[in-house]
Amino acid sequence: VDVAMSSVARTAPSRAHTRLPRTRRAVDGKRACAAQVTATKTHDDGFIAKAMEARASKALLADSDEVKALVSARAPTNRMEEYRFTDFAALTGVKAFVSTRAEGGVDARGLTVGEACATCALVDGVMDGAQSTIEGATKAGVVIGMASVIGADRVMGEQSAVRGNVFSAMNSASAEDALVIRAPAGVKCAMPIHVATLSTGAKDGDVMRVSAPRMTIVVEENAELTVVEDFAGQGESAYWQNGVCEIVLEKGASL
Repeated sequence: VDVAMSSVARTAPSRAHTRLPRTRRAVDGKRACAAQVTATKTHDDGFIAKAMEARASKALLADSDEVKALVSARAPTNRMEEYRFTDFAALTGVKAFVSTRAEGGVDARGLTVGEACATCALVDGVMDGAQSTIEGATKAGVVIGMASVIGADRVMGEQSAVRGNVFSAMNSASAEDALVIRAPAGVKCAMPIHVATLSTGAKDGDVMRVSAPRMTIVVEENAELTVVEDFAGQGESAYWQNGVCEIVLEKGASL
């Protein structure tokens, strides 16, 4: 970006202005470009730093290369082509982020799938055991549960490290747990698995609650699985649900 912008400043000055000597044009172009890049870096790095203050003390993927790269990362802006139509002001303008879950329960009864063999209610990224039932999926042969209980799946983090962006890296740096769903080879689960992701807002209007729900779904060779996802917010205040879902399908698998 630096080279491209400086080049334009040197070789294509506006015809409506007096043509400057070549040396001065190059210096002015470099100064303008450097000022813009510095301002962008300061703004974006400040946003990432604020968001990282709300992360868990020890995330599942805290030691991954993806997370380590956040040190030099900058948040995307609409000056980047892939985010050209995305306005991040609702996030970058927040004074502070918090991750502590709201007091009291969150009612997930409004989100139901009648034929589901399992329901996983994730509240701010953590499974609510009182509102979750996985026995049906287990009987069907599906391995399902939180990584802190059944262990992190071996493929967790592989896709986000290669195909993700700064937001997936922030999830990797923040997610203290993850929902793991694995259909072993040949298992054909006829009933859907329902995942209800609920987010709570902060009471203070100057702060935003951020959660990092994470899910890994693996459907092994010739296995079949159906997953239904629901997303909902609780309360009137704003929240940021920065979720990541990695899916691996092996030969002949169907999801």
